[in-house]
Amino acid sequence: MSLPTRVIMSFRLVPQQASDRDFHGPWNKLLNYLFPPDSPYTVIPREHYCTAATQEQSGMAREHQPELWFMKFEVQFENLPILILLVSAPTVIESPLARELADAEIRKQMTSSIELCPLPTLRAISVFGGHISMYTCDVAAPKPEIYPMLIEQPAEEEGRSKDVAPGDRWSSDIQTVEGQKVLSQFVDNIKAECMKEAKN
Repeated sequence: MSLPTRVIMSFRLVPQQASDRDFHGPWNKLLNYLFPPDSPYTVIPREHYCTAATQEQSGMAREHQPELWFMKFEVQFENLPILILLVSAPTVIESPLARELADAEIRKQMTSSIELCPLPTLRAISVFGGHISMYTCDVAAPKPEIYPMLIEQPAEEEGRSKDVAPGDRWSSDIQTVEGQKVLSQFVDNIKAECMKEAKN
């Protein structure tokens, strides 16, 4: 399923060097298209906040560590969370540290929502502008795990660090037909689980 031109244009009109704030409107528009207000779903813009890297993450021994800003959206089904989305600026997507912070934060947000999710699967999307990375968690499992699996940072060895959040995870771009298909399938899976849950 391709998205309406008006929805995609809201992303294309954002300046190339835009901050995460510039994408609040486009993502709010897109989420409300996918989960309409007259449906059982509710799109909630949560908070705009930042998280700072630890000294271990940045490798820099200084008081003020690099920060990554997020805009959090939550999609609810019958007033319970089924999808979490964190939006960051696209200008930092090439930074391994920014991707590591985004990966860590989406896992943190998912972990805090596991017990509230009414579906068998809690889902989340990490976003840099229009580039998306999908996450899932089987909340019914004895020990719920978030996929893709966490890549552990190895012990320090000769100053080298491992890319724990590879850039190809965000290879899908919702401004492309292929990226729209990926997102649509992800949303279709959510709605299928919701409909099954509603029948129970």
